[in-house]
Amino acid sequence: MVEFNRVIDGLLKYFNNNLFAKMNDWQEVVARIAVGRIIGNPESLKQSLMANGIVRTFAVMDSEGNVDLEPIMRDLKREIDRKGKLSVEIPMFGKMSFTAADVDEIYREITGGIL
Repeated sequence: MVEFNRVIDGLLKYFNNNLFAKMNDWQEVVARIAVGRIIGNPESLKQSLMANGIVRTFAVMDSEGNVDLEPIMRDLKREIDRKGKLSVEIPMFGKMSFTAADVDEIYREITGGIL
């Protein structure tokens, strides 16, 4: 289990190095504002996620808000690897693709270790 704030910090590092860096100025500003609004109150975000039915059903977090990161990342990596990549298109930001290597990098940013 990984402490919730550590997950948030690792995701922000990944976003800074891999997503924001590839955006034009306008996209970056809007993306940073959006992410800031979502994670601006980490305790409230944690409580909302802990109360979420999907998060509870898939046992993503424990009762204290710690994230069961390793199995989630292994499953995500396996499924992305099976497809080759995961692509999402977000209006204003365009198409973003993620590979199994991105999952490894996110895991390293969060834990400092290798998946």
